[in-house]
Amino acid sequence: MSRSDDNLLSVLHGWATRQDENFTTDAFAYLLRKLLLREPAIGIELVNWLTGDRLGLYPQDASGVSIRTQISTELGRPDLEIRTADALAYVEAKVESGLGDRQLHRYLEELNRDSAVTKVLVLLTRYPEEIANEIRDQVVCRRWHQVAQALEQIALPRIVDSVGAYLVEQYVEFLKERGMSIDQVTWEMTEGIRAFRNLIEMMREAVSAAGWKPVSTQGWDWIGYYINPANSSSNKEKLYYIGCNYKEPTKITFQTYQLDIVAEAAEILGRGEVLPNPYATAGLKWTDTLVIDSEEVHFFALSRERQLQKLEQFVADSIAATVRIQKVSSASAES
Repeated sequence: MSRSDDNLLSVLHGWATRQDENFTTDAFAYLLRKLLLREPAIGIELVNWLTGDRLGLYPQDASGVSIRTQISTELGRPDLEIRTADALAYVEAKVESGLGDRQLHRYLEELNRDSAVTKVLVLLTRYPEEIANEIRDQVVCRRWHQVAQALEQIALPRIVDSVGAYLVEQYVEFLKERGMSIDQVTWEMTEGIRAFRNLIEMMREAVSAAGWKPVSTQGWDWIGYYINPANSSSNKEKLYYIGCNYKEPTKITFQTYQLDIVAEAAEILGRGEVLPNPYATAGLKWTDTLVIDSEEVHFFALSRERQLQKLEQFVADSIAATVRIQKVSSASAES
């Protein structure tokens, strides 16, 4: 139910409150600048691709390319400016928001005022945008999933610099985690979906077998069950949660939800970890993970019955662990 902590950009993005588009665009600009510096040929090829090959740049031009963000002009503030000695490109980037009133018209007018010989306007969006017929030929349209594809096809196979490779990999992964990259759909999809649904159903059975009430819940990137007392007349007593993230479907997570736990819970139990939790009064949750593709578990080699037993044991052990935490907490409070 949380973003991946393995990607630096994803972690930092969590702090970029109401700055989604700026963060995504600034990170992209930073990546382009570093590639122009450390891998000039690749950096130039990406800039040429982004601008529809209208700038006509060569690798030897890399040192003369300036990339800036949030440039203030009389008619607006383009998200990204790419400038050389005789060329200028504005890039207007959108993630979820739409275009402003005559925004592209204003940027074209601003470009026409500049003395650059070659001028390009790029619209970079997550979703397709309607562009007025009279300016359609003057705008290069790119999508964020195409950016990820270009980085994978142009940069990753050829890049030598380790820092540059790391930055490209992190940015592509960031776009994938945001759902802004599209991978090929292969023949494994049908069986994969069926197997995943079986896993979700096994979780439900495991919760029921432990004597608790599973309540289905899902979000854009996760799916699972809240775990309520079996005699609960409502679905609001969400003491625990079990489920997995679509990005890492082989990691099944159990965590306390509306149950208060102590900060020393993981230390007391010798397993799991304690993380922030806005849904509990104490502001903490204890969480543990069953990695079903690990060598220790061998989940996929087990029969259906043994797989279900493995999940039932995980649920039972996790709930028993939280009961132990509660007893320790009560004893500490009384003393």
